[in-house]
Amino acid sequence: MEQPNIKSLIDRYLEGNTSLDEEAILRKFFTQSSNIPKEFTEFKPFFTFYRNAQNEKFIGTKKNSSINLIKTFLGVAALLAVIFTLQTKQLNDVGQLSNEELAITYQEFQIQMQRVSSHLNRGAQNLAYLDYWNTTTQKIITP
Repeated sequence: MEQPNIKSLIDRYLEGNTSLDEEAILRKFFTQSSNIPKEFTEFKPFFTFYRNAQNEKFIGTKKNSSINLIKTFLGVAALLAVIFTLQTKQLNDVGQLSNEELAITYQEFQIQMQRVSSHLNRGAQNLAYLDYWNTTTQKIITP
């Protein structure tokens, strides 16, 4: 295509006055021409962007919810182990407790562990629901 015609099409493109056919001509010129004049090289990215973008693929990262769930449970277990160790050490520092005090402490510990367990179970149910929701939306989004 002639340079004066391309120059006028570029000027009209930058002003926003080109038709779709004229833009197609410009895209064709910039994508198929091997020797583009130096004065037009700065405009090449405008017209080759879509062709390059069509070749790009999005590689999404799929988070594995079961691994995250296991990590959460391991973290909670480690926290409970630390708490239990500190509590045991504190009890040993205070002195010997009677069997009745030990039984009461053990019952309180069991109650607290049941509360923690119920919270963890509710959290696991919510994670399962979120995983189901994520799977469903991925099916809708990706054809």
